[in-house]
Amino acid sequence: TSDLYRADSLTGTLTITKAPAVITMPGATFLYDGAAKALTATVTPDVPGLSIAYLAPTRAPASQPTNAGTYHATASLDNPNYTATAVQATLTIDRITPQLTWAPPAPIVAGTALGSAQLNAQASVPGSFAYNPAIGATLAVGVHTLTAFFNPADAINLSGGTIRVSWTANTPPAPSLTLRQTKEN
Repeated sequence: TSDLYRADSLTGTLTITKAPAVITMPGATFLYDGAAKALTATVTPDVPGLSIAYLAPTRAPASQPTNAGTYHATASLDNPNYTATAVQATLTIDRITPQLTWAPPAPIVAGTALGSAQLNAQASVPGSFAYNPAIGATLAVGVHTLTAFFNPADAINLSGGTIRVSWTANTPPAPSLTLRQTKEN
């Protein structure tokens, strides 16, 4: 040892705090296609530990959403050296509207019951139709509007729809009468 230098001992507390970080996560809207959807979050500075948790429309935890609905997402940071305030955003998946088609039915004679030849709308996805007027109805002479209400089999991800066509009920033909002449003896 030297007399020029003296060593002292010191006791104390050294506190090291986490450095601040900032999370950003914009919301987004998608159209249903059956694929999982996700929001994109970033943290500045770019450090590991960023995660996103989703809540389903029922408020139950969810993985990356696939079905139509509004999901609430929270991005948070779990890092030993950085801290950030969690950020929330909304992820929306909109239902799709199927394509509905209906060729105008051929005119029929008034008083004829409507059947599958007239009430035959088509949809691009599975589901069922309800018609107004319904199968079996008879209509008077004139032009009428037939309406089909579509109910998709997958009502969570697909929207229902309505389609209309014009239909003509013609006047029934006059009864024909054939006269035969007979010869009397």
